[in-house]
Amino acid sequence: MPYCPSCGVEYREGFTRCSDCDVELVAALPPDESQAVVDETWVAVAAFTTDEAAGLALGFLRGEGLRAEVLDKMMHVQPYGMGLLGEVVLMTPESEAARARELLAEADLGGVALAENSDAENPSPDKEQA
Repeated sequence: MPYCPSCGVEYREGFTRCSDCDVELVAALPPDESQAVVDETWVAVAAFTTDEAAGLALGFLRGEGLRAEVLDKMMHVQPYGMGLLGEVVLMTPESEAARARELLAEADLGGVALAENSDAENPSPDKEQA
């Protein structure tokens, strides 16, 4: 079956161009590169008390060409209005962690940089920064 290399739509035999993208169809799509991320170890590089602060750091690291994601460990306390418990953790691939920590330290984005040997599943900052 032919596929559109731009949008990934599968076409019936006999079609040669994507009706949406107006590009030539191919016999098969290239392998999905996102699967490579599954096999990669990600580690916590910083912890924040708000989603907004973590989002700023996330954008900063991505702007520097690093891969990063936010893991929100916040727990909403019931009843509403009592506040939040937990932290928002910034994660990067282990291979990019040292550079991410260095960039975050230079930028001083208000998070707590986590040591290289910290537990990625349960990071806990040992001091707060202003």
